[in-house]
Amino acid sequence: MPKTLLLLEGGAYRGIFTAGALDVFLERDLYFDAVAGISAGAMCGYHFLGRSHGRIRQILMEYGNDPRYFSTRNLVRSGNSIGRDFLFYDLLEKIPFDLRTFRESPTVFAVGATNCRTGRITYFEKGKTGDLNRCILASSSLPLTSKKIWIDGEPYLDGGVAEHAPLTYWKEHPEYDRVVLVLTRPLQARKLPLSRLQRRTYRMVYGRNRVLLPLLLQEPQLFNEQRTEIMKLVRSGKLFILGPDRRFRVERVERDPARIQEGYELGRQEAETHWEDLKRYLEGTV
Repeated sequence: MPKTLLLLEGGAYRGIFTAGALDVFLERDLYFDAVAGISAGAMCGYHFLGRSHGRIRQILMEYGNDPRYFSTRNLVRSGNSIGRDFLFYDLLEKIPFDLRTFRESPTVFAVGATNCRTGRITYFEKGKTGDLNRCILASSSLPLTSKKIWIDGEPYLDGGVAEHAPLTYWKEHPEYDRVVLVLTRPLQARKLPLSRLQRRTYRMVYGRNRVLLPLLLQEPQLFNEQRTEIMKLVRSGKLFILGPDRRFRVERVERDPARIQEGYELGRQEAETHWEDLKRYLEGTV
């Protein structure tokens, strides 16, 4: 039997597209040998292993505008725009999450974060790291709106600084021969160079970090290069992708619940439309 791997791109609130697609997987009992995610993709993977159908949608619809979830207030109080305690603890009482199912899942789960000292992506696997919630927080800690998260004596920020889609995990684990990637931007999307203000701001905040600063300044170029790599992998038949088209209007931080619901439905539609092709690919019949 082929060994299967699910890769989940980051994208903050754009992860609602991934949440919609993965809910279809859950409804149809589709699981993978391993799941690797970055930023919002890590959070979606976390819920996928917990078989927590609809929870991400509910969180973003009901609490996406709540300052306890994501806000400048959190940044001032804790140094991170994401409210860690609210996300991982308070919300458990409001919207239950099956931690036991997550912990007992046989699926390998990896979370990618950028090491600010080396500039490289590091993947933390469930069962091999002490505080996985902290790793997910590091993976989602956006530059400028978050302080560095320290894990085992090393500083980390958002995994998307090093790579938007977790292709490195696949390269490090070539034993997986059937690989599915869920994107949060259209495959054809390309980023424009940073504005003068963005470059100046990065230099002001991270100018002393000679490793991290070049990554931040080159982020659009790195994104575009990875998109080209993904297209080549798809054309060669090595990678199966699901992703939004130009109808997807969800922003990185989205405050409109109607757009969030629309993005969720588009994710569901994408999974349903390509379901038969996806099954054949995973079974190794194509």
